[in-house]
Amino acid sequence: DYASSRLFNSEFVHNILQLLHNFPKDTITSTGAKFWSGTKRAPSPIDFQFDDPVHQRFIVAAANLRAFNFNISGSTDLNVIHQALEGVQVAAFKPKNVKIAASDDELKAQQENQMGDYDAELRGLEAQLPKTRQEAG
Repeated sequence: DYASSRLFNSEFVHNILQLLHNFPKDTITSTGAKFWSGTKRAPSPIDFQFDDPVHQRFIVAAANLRAFNFNISGSTDLNVIHQALEGVQVAAFKPKNVKIAASDDELKAQQENQMGDYDAELRGLEAQLPKTRQEAG
């Protein structure tokens, strides 16, 4: 299933490469400490290998959940799934211009700013709604 292979690639390759793009393995924090230290270890992307049983289970589960959501029959037959995956071309990683919080304080500030953006957007949408009879007078 194309969508399940894209999901695998997104979660286990692109997201990790994006994280490493924002925070390379040699990143030093503003306090002079290594960013990837202690319990924070630099991740490594995982290339999909169909003959890896863990990768197979991920694809089978993701494909069958998607099939269930669309009310179509799924399959656990690895030969069928392997055939469906043959020829699937996955997009190459392209770094995005995103700001990833380096600390809990930074994350909290980002979330507060985002909520402010949502509030402004909601007020703008509310202003576009047609007036009710009561409001119209």
